[in-house]
Amino acid sequence: MEVSVNTTARSALSLLSGTHVAYDKTLNKVATGKDVDKASDNAAYWSIAKMMDSTTLSNSAAQDAIGFSQAITDVTAMGVSAATDIVSEIRSRLILAAAAPGGRDAVNAEISQLKEQLQTVADASGFAGQNWLKLSVGEQPGTQELVSSVTTDSDGNAVVNTLDLDTTGVSLISEDQANDGLLTAGYTVTTRTGGVYTYNLLDVGSVNQAPGSVEIEVSEATSLDEIAGMIEAADAMLSGLTNAGVKVGVTHANLNAQKEMLYDFNDATTRGISGLVDADLEEQAANLAAQGVQSKLQTQMLNISNADHNTWMNLFR
Repeated sequence: MEVSVNTTARSALSLLSGTHVAYDKTLNKVATGKDVDKASDNAAYWSIAKMMDSTTLSNSAAQDAIGFSQAITDVTAMGVSAATDIVSEIRSRLILAAAAPGGRDAVNAEISQLKEQLQTVADASGFAGQNWLKLSVGEQPGTQELVSSVTTDSDGNAVVNTLDLDTTGVSLISEDQANDGLLTAGYTVTTRTGGVYTYNLLDVGSVNQAPGSVEIEVSEATSLDEIAGMIEAADAMLSGLTNAGVKVGVTHANLNAQKEMLYDFNDATTRGISGLVDADLEEQAANLAAQGVQSKLQTQMLNISNADHNTWMNLFR
């Protein structure tokens, strides 16, 4: 018995099998959009991409945390700004009281309304249970740690970086230590005539009142020198509020800068990952079409090889 081997057909079949394998790989790249979809595709690129993915996720979490910190500082900044405007209004009413002795009771009524607005501002300047402008009994100002970024140390461990904001000199009122609040603290002033007075703007019944301090209010019996002292105390409060606004504003601006930097870093990282593992879909689509045509031609070649071989075998029977 003689066995005839069609070597041409065998070669054509081998080529066709290789083309089918390449076609399946290209089809997978087009379907997933990935040139490197698993470690076996390219271990080095896959490993780097996974590490960069982890960094991107950490930065995304940091962005969320920064957004939370921004919300708190934003609310605080708005509260300080509103309080500054109201204290400026109170100062103008005090000047009016000095200029119009006969209308001081009416002026005091306006000042009382403005004080109520200040209390409302302090009460409303909270976010997610945190209120830096109002200190309750047992609370003191301190350093607030705000998440600014997430990095890795030399050992590859995640490190959470923070911006520190000292709320000393930021709080408006304190129900514990009156002097911890800009509006409940006592301001000792000396007038041009040599009069020495200590005034506070709000009295919230603090556990520890400012020693010797008197709440700002006017009446027909209030002297011009006392009003002058009240105006100077209001000036000192406005100076403190301005400093508080600057402190909170700088922190808010730093958080904005950190968040923008993280956005830019994540964009760059995403592009880097894409360059390592993403497939060029236009190129892969062209490859897929070419491999499809190649498969058809090789199939035809295989059919022709088989037909020719059968023809020659029939001649020698």
